[in-house]
Amino acid sequence: MHSMLACWVPPLERSKFAAVVYAGANFGTVISLPVSGWLCSLEFWGGWPLAFYLFGGLGIIWYAFWLIFVFDTPAQHTKIDPLERAYIEATVEKKDEENDTGVPWLSIFTSLPMWAIAITQCGQSWAFYTLLTELPTYMDKILHFDVQQDAFFSALPYLSSWLVGLGISSFADALLARQLLSPLTSFKLWNTVASLGPSLSFIGAIWAECDRMMVMMMLAGLGSLQGAVYAGNQMNHIALAPRFAGTLYGLTNAAANACGFLAPYVIGMIVQGHETLARWHTVFWLAAGINMATNCFYLIFASATEQPWSRGSS
Repeated sequence: MHSMLACWVPPLERSKFAAVVYAGANFGTVISLPVSGWLCSLEFWGGWPLAFYLFGGLGIIWYAFWLIFVFDTPAQHTKIDPLERAYIEATVEKKDEENDTGVPWLSIFTSLPMWAIAITQCGQSWAFYTLLTELPTYMDKILHFDVQQDAFFSALPYLSSWLVGLGISSFADALLARQLLSPLTSFKLWNTVASLGPSLSFIGAIWAECDRMMVMMMLAGLGSLQGAVYAGNQMNHIALAPRFAGTLYGLTNAAANACGFLAPYVIGMIVQGHETLARWHTVFWLAAGINMATNCFYLIFASATEQPWSRGSS
């Protein structure tokens, strides 16, 4: 998707478009969690397998539409308005196909700004997967929600994050268009908001203890600021290397998604067999600490300058 955003979206509109594109994951979670909870309560076909059939089938349908309607570049689109194509091609970075020497892997892996993105994404993903994979368990074992309540309230942080992400990203683009913030300052500001908000929400949940409504207010309220990430590090790849934005995003996102199994594994070691409030507080402190520490690394080493290796020099 980053490769397509680099080809299709003018620089001053990328935060907004990225929020629309990538926040789809949050919106999908908002829909899928309560729907899955409802399906699991049914006796038809065993209940829970229905969730796999439904969302797997929707994925196949989506893929068919993707094949029909999506084009790599404006130049390849058969029905684009000529004025729109001219506007896009005049504003996005040009790719030099003739002098393309391939992906500069060594330069990428030794690029400190690239590692800054990867590391902060790992911290944010740790917090994200703590919510995604462990919040239902916490709500069941500690807050004592039933299955359908659990599914509904687990979706609230993603709903609020989706809405806030759309608003913040549009605001970030407006600030950039008026030159009130430099691109680097914008990346760092909104990335900090995206890390600080969820971290404070975990700390707030610790403070709220077993107050169910207060815990949900913290996670869905302050946690919603995670949506600012689309104006933060998520657009930084394109600034560093427009030609290799997709490659960079693939690398950093792969590193971040490693937290998809690391976070549940570590959390399991902390709480398994000891489902106590104190153990869950340790889980929340850990997520908040990792999130903020990795953001500090990003603040120190991030860059919004196109790297020499992106232009074909090392």
